[in-house]
Amino acid sequence: MSGVFPARVGGLRPRLQELQIRDAIEADLPAIVEIHNAAIATRISTAQLDPVTIEGRREWFRAHSPVQYPIWVAERDGAVTGWLSFREFLPRCAYRGTVEVSVLRQ
Repeated sequence: MSGVFPARVGGLRPRLQELQIRDAIEADLPAIVEIHNAAIATRISTAQLDPVTIEGRREWFRAHSPVQYPIWVAERDGAVTGWLSFREFLPRCAYRGTVEVSVLRQ
């Protein structure tokens, strides 16, 4: 998945920047972990209390693929500013085709 979307930022005279959405690669993991840990610190959007580590998230990252349960990153000016991941919702037949979506941003 890849796409480029204009994003308006700034004050009264917004400047147009491109926000690129693409499949995450393992090199994005440090930014993903940093964004995730910032969300943990606020205790608003996660149910976790302790920060995660890059090494601790590698297995989670590798369990995703662009074909099934992808991780996408939002990138602006060459920096990852957010991420989104899909995962199985519940392993029950009635939920086949249903996913849990996590969205985090800086």
